Amino acid sequence: MLEDDDIAVVMEAFDRVLRLNLSSVMACAVKFRPMLRERQGSLITLSSIAGFRSVRGNPA
Repeated sequence: MLEDDDIAVVMEAFDRVLRLNLSSVMACAVKFRPMLRERQGSLITLSSIAGFRSVRGNPA
């Protein structure tokens, strides 16, 4: 079982990764929305296999 301090560290790391992965995509979408609309463009996001496989010591 994880202790309270361990859970806090895991949640902090999880929150940091989540903010980076989601907020950065949203910020790009908002920033470039006018250009994408004007040119009928698309925003394409990519990910790595790390999103589908767990790795010990890597919370995301």
